Amino acid sequence: MVGPATDCLANPLGCIRQLFDKAVTNGMTPQQLGSSDWGAKEFFAGEIAKLGGADMVPLLNSTSLDLLPSGTLVRFQGMVQDMFDPEYYVGAFKETPSSTWHTTKYTDVYDVPIASGPDAQVWERKLLYCVPIPGQSDWSRGTRPTSLNGPGAHREKRPRDDEEMSIAEPMLEEGEAGQESIGEQAKRQREASSSGMSNNETGGCGLLGEGMNLPLPSLLLPCLVKVYDDADAGLKLNDVAEFVGILTFDPQLAAAGSVGRGEPASGMPGEGAAGDSLDEELPPSLRLSPSKVPRLQCIYLHKLPTLVPGLPPPASLAHAAAAQELAQSASALRACAVSLLTVALGGDTLAAQYLLLTLLSKVTGRAEPMAVGKLALNLVGCPAASPPGASPLASVLRSALPALVPACHLLPLSLDLLNRAPLVPRKDYTLNRLVAAPLQLAAGTVLVVDETALQPGTASATGVRNLQALQHLVEWQKLEYDFQWYTVDVLTDVPVLALSEARSLLPADVTLPLRQTRTATWAPLPDAELVALRRYLGLARQLEHTIGEATTKAIEDDLVAARKGDPSLTSQDFHRWLTLARLTSVSYGESSLSMSRWESVREMERLRLDRLRCV
Repeated sequence: MVGPATDCLANPLGCIRQLFDKAVTNGMTPQQLGSSDWGAKEFFAGEIAKLGGADMVPLLNSTSLDLLPSGTLVRFQGMVQDMFDPEYYVGAFKETPSSTWHTTKYTDVYDVPIASGPDAQVWERKLLYCVPIPGQSDWSRGTRPTSLNGPGAHREKRPRDDEEMSIAEPMLEEGEAGQESIGEQAKRQREASSSGMSNNETGGCGLLGEGMNLPLPSLLLPCLVKVYDDADAGLKLNDVAEFVGILTFDPQLAAAGSVGRGEPASGMPGEGAAGDSLDEELPPSLRLSPSKVPRLQCIYLHKLPTLVPGLPPPASLAHAAAAQELAQSASALRACAVSLLTVALGGDTLAAQYLLLTLLSKVTGRAEPMAVGKLALNLVGCPAASPPGASPLASVLRSALPALVPACHLLPLSLDLLNRAPLVPRKDYTLNRLVAAPLQLAAGTVLVVDETALQPGTASATGVRNLQALQHLVEWQKLEYDFQWYTVDVLTDVPVLALSEARSLLPADVTLPLRQTRTATWAPLPDAELVALRRYLGLARQLEHTIGEATTKAIEDDLVAARKGDPSLTSQDFHRWLTLARLTSVSYGESSLSMSRWESVREMERLRLDRLRCV
């Protein structure tokens, strides 16, 4: 058992060494050592729970790198933007045939004694390039980021004693003079942190030359996460996860990356283009400057089912209790949400009700090629901006929606944007990287497409492909990634709101002419009310829903009668009604559909069709 004096936050590598030594003492073979974490996940999860939970571990997203010593335990929350080829490393070795085993696991140390010889064990780790969650709202991060401007200038000047410990260095002893616990640092940093507004402007940051490759602009840094022992099983591209592990900074890596970019080891720009060819020969992980893309040696991770802080995980006892609580308060919170959205839409209550259902929508299943549960909304008759730009309504929603949902992106669909660059990720085979693009979004991100910015003109080949990709995303909730000689459909779950003057170019599920009675405005509610609304939207979106046998039979009879009255009705109309009915039901905190909710949806649809006939 690891000694109680060990500080798992300030000196996690000391804990790792003790766990490894214990495994060796217990008779694990070299092969077994390479396929086990020696109880590291269980140990660190238990120690963090004793300290008061994950909040006591510094969050890399919201803490300046200058404040985090190398070799300390940190967390990172991000989206998997790319998955690099596996990395092979000497994970265990003996300095001499008769000496004890040492390990370099969970480090970036490359100095292995030559004398380690045939006993050296080569292990594998996976590399995940993770980026700040695109379009994430400030409140969703939980803690606000401190300044991250230009960390490299300080980061590469760390004194030697702040660099990663060698395997021979002793552990820190409890109560060592002058040492502040990392938990206390995290608490102090949370209290002193300042705001960093999420930037939802359009346009990607897929600039590989700068080493960032972000789908959307962000003040936060990406992270190269090194995963061991198949801890990433089940993790896919664009998944959002929290990674807990050891922050490492190895000057050798910084030097290798600098040389690969045509720079000397000092990190200053070099002269000549000799480094350009060398850059292409390096693996992607070595082209990323550690001062701009920190390394995290992942001990364990978990996918984040929601970005709303404080929501219990689905299928847990706490979630069941929260669902019961939602049933009691949903009606009042729903009325508040509709009222707020009505003001933001210029007084149109019917549009506010449909928008609420769009915000709650999600893909609940797939009957190829159809995505069941999605609800793309097109508001027609939205006023355009003069001069051309973001429409007045889009400008209001730019403030309103990020205050309610955890992630949102506004895409002003101008001809210049369509023609400028790809909106979908593409594979760069020269650099062996997936180049980020604005439509590479995490599940649950609300996408607002402002078509009022479109002006007459000619779409280039890039523009046509971008428009087709958007249409494919809206209709099937799939995004076609460009792999040069072929495309790959990547499943998405992105609620879409399209704002247009006439009917949208995108295949919306619901088209509704907007009827404004006053100027659209956004007046934020008090924090306590906003927190309640965010929790309401998050819980309602997660709520499981069923339709009882009696209700199913009554709905079937109603559909047959509706088809007799209007033979033009199609299966798509029926599917839309069922989706609207489910979403209306969960918006009231109800887990099963009642006929009263079904009838209210039929009335909403009647009012919507009346508007369409008048257009």
